[in-house]
Amino acid sequence: MESKSRARVGPMTRNILTLLGSVGVALLVVEIAVRALGITVPQSDSWYPHQRLGWTDLPGHRYQYEVEGRPVTVEFNRLGFRDRERAMVKPPGVRRIAIVGDSFIAAVQVNLAETFPALLEARLNRLDPTADWEVLSFGVGDWGNAQQLLALEQHVLGHQPELILWQFFPLNDVCNNGLALAFHCKSLNDGYRPYLTEAGDEVTFLQPWRQRLRGYWRTFAYVDRWQLIRRHHRQYFDLEEMEKIPGPDGPVSALLATYLPAAEQPEAVRRAWQTTERLIERFADLAHERRVSLAAVLIPFKARLGESWPRFVRATRLGAMDRDYADQRLLRVLAENGVQGVAL
Repeated sequence: MESKSRARVGPMTRNILTLLGSVGVALLVVEIAVRALGITVPQSDSWYPHQRLGWTDLPGHRYQYEVEGRPVTVEFNRLGFRDRERAMVKPPGVRRIAIVGDSFIAAVQVNLAETFPALLEARLNRLDPTADWEVLSFGVGDWGNAQQLLALEQHVLGHQPELILWQFFPLNDVCNNGLALAFHCKSLNDGYRPYLTEAGDEVTFLQPWRQRLRGYWRTFAYVDRWQLIRRHHRQYFDLEEMEKIPGPDGPVSALLATYLPAAEQPEAVRRAWQTTERLIERFADLAHERRVSLAAVLIPFKARLGESWPRFVRATRLGAMDRDYADQRLLRVLAENGVQGVAL
């Protein structure tokens, strides 16, 4: 009986091992072909996955397109930022400002000379010809505050700036800081985005094992990207189709609930605000430890809407929305952490 059992199990085991081996060889062949052909898996025209930062612009990448009939050339330096090449060690006589932010800083809709950092650099050198001012850009589209904190550690402080300007856009920054709000904030990149844990003790990813596989296995990265687009494209492209979260008075958009007073916010949005405050504290502590001045620039949502704000609030059916709430809260938290803030 024992020998017959072994005879039955032996071929079955061999068949399973043969099948697994065949699948493994097939996957290896596909991966070798993908790498040999130089196939990459972009997140957009220029965003590529990054193991630590979530994504950056592709280092050294350059492309051209038209914006309202006007030609625009977009280039990125060796670190993957919309800036010219900069020496890591600050040259003698140079004074440096580093600007950390998202798409408002990268500004791929205009040529490099027309971006905010480049305009500031030119203006400072006109006003103070005795100094050689450099304004360095560390902005990547759709970045959240956790990514900006990691970039501060990995890139910004090493360039020895005297001042760091930190750019906020409250409409999506707070929402993008909430791990529980992933894919509720009109961004397909939440699957790649690093988050500060709600305990505030470490940075993690929505699904860490998938993030690791994307970095080492390009075939997986391609399939994974296709799955993300297929699953979440409606929420990304149509505000009305965004997945809602439970609120005190029924389902609400997480993105817009940022502007509700604290007592009216869904629990997940309240936690995202708390995480945002911890990120500000950690960012400020790190800058102060290195004796670097830190200031913040807020781009208010109301400035984008202007006189249409009342109509917008009626359309969203969130009557308690306060267009000044997010700006005022951020300015208060920044001040508590010794950071000068200004809302444009």
